[in-house]
Amino acid sequence: LPKCRGFDVLLWLNPVSGISGDMLLGALVDLGARLDDIRAAVSATGIDGSSLEVERVSVNGLNAASVRVAVEEDTTVRTVAEVFEMIDRVTPRPVAELAGRAMHAIAEVESGVHGVPLDELHLHELGSDDTVVDLVGVAAALHILGVEQVLSTPVRLGSGVVNSQHGRLPAPAPATLALLEGMTVESCSISGETVTPTGAALLRAVGCRFGYTPSMVVHKRGYGAGTSRFRDVPN
Repeated sequence: LPKCRGFDVLLWLNPVSGISGDMLLGALVDLGARLDDIRAAVSATGIDGSSLEVERVSVNGLNAASVRVAVEEDTTVRTVAEVFEMIDRVTPRPVAELAGRAMHAIAEVESGVHGVPLDELHLHELGSDDTVVDLVGVAAALHILGVEQVLSTPVRLGSGVVNSQHGRLPAPAPATLALLEGMTVESCSISGETVTPTGAALLRAVGCRFGYTPSMVVHKRGYGAGTSRFRDVPN
């Protein structure tokens, strides 16, 4: 993603089967974001006993990067203040600020969906080490690549139901749908969750704009793999 003759470094996303934090991070690593620098940013949060690994996988015939976060003992319940404190330790500052914006979007939505004030809100899955690693990792990768603008085709939404700590909820989940307000979406044939709250929050935090293929010079491309496998479309 080189800067050329004064033009912005543009990241164009084509989320044909949705988006999640780990899929976006995998794509950015595949584009050339240095894994050691991403690990250093994640380590600054104070998460202990975690490892961030990338493996090459084939998804519907496409070679892609799959990010795996392994933790010795994941703390799944944190207050919003605790998560912000972890993110605030990260350097350089723009990385912490971007990850913080994404976390703030998640916290505001969770507060509204569940009717709990922010200062009383406890985050379960969304306060886990996985979430912190995804937010900080993507923010670090964008900084490493020098990305100045993010554009995307419409985000594709699945249907049916998703499982959560609160039971079975409609897809997209209420928190995800709230995070997608103002964004361009379209339906797809996939049943279940195609967009995670983390993926939607990162799109919001970077100020992503939506439309179809922009006028640009393509310098690099990368693919990030999710964990689910679909018959007719690569995840």
